[in-house]
Amino acid sequence: ELGVDSLPPQVLEMIRTMTTAMKEVSCFFVREFAKESVAMLVGQDGDDPAGTMTEMKALHENGVSPAEILKGATIYPARWLGVDNRLGSIAVGKQANLLIVRVDPLENIGNLDSISVVIQAGRVVE
Repeated sequence: ELGVDSLPPQVLEMIRTMTTAMKEVSCFFVREFAKESVAMLVGQDGDDPAGTMTEMKALHENGVSPAEILKGATIYPARWLGVDNRLGSIAVGKQANLLIVRVDPLENIGNLDSISVVIQAGRVVE
């Protein structure tokens, strides 16, 4: 089985260069969008919550406020998908999964790591 370590050094260096450039370009656009108050969606293609948290921290490091990041993970995707009449915010008659944290994420988006309780489909998740 071929792994990344089996690639020639010049190929690995090219991959590192391209990856670094893509990250720099992405950060540039996030900073510019934040300056213009562009609504950005938060999420990733995988199912690893740590990846989403990494994205949220990167957004914050590049000028997006914690409030906008939280909207980008809740309200904005629901609007974009056209389901904001039933998802994306907490209101009577809406479906909601809740993440209850011990420390205010509006102070620091990393505080989302201070999970106290998760409620999914009306049940506490262990």
